Amino acid sequence: MNQAVRFIRFNLQSQREFLYMKRRYLKDFNFKENCQVLDVGCGPGDITRHGLLPLLPKSTKKLMGVDISSDMIDFAKQFHQDDDRISFERLDIGTSSIPSHLLQSFDHVFSFYCLHFAPDLR
Repeated sequence: MNQAVRFIRFNLQSQREFLYMKRRYLKDFNFKENCQVLDVGCGPGDITRHGLLPLLPKSTKKLMGVDISSDMIDFAKQFHQDDDRISFERLDIGTSSIPSHLLQSFDHVFSFYCLHFAPDLR
């Protein structure tokens, strides 16, 4: 849990990057109605919950945040899973075996400031 608290305190870069993306691109993004959305590398879930969720249509069925860190996911579940549409799950995106319930399940996939950590992006 301490890792997540430190991350939030000292990682203003992710917040700035998200605000830039929001102003530049996301404000005009055409989300599908009744969409299911994935946020890869959600960290402690603050941007997923307070940044991305408010941009989605009210009809959004699911917003799932995934992260490799169990500490981050535990924090996100405790502090940001306060809407029936949002959930968090531990996932290593570098694995070759993505769980079947996640395959071809999302209409929109986002990743803010995370993919450079993945060893193989295929």
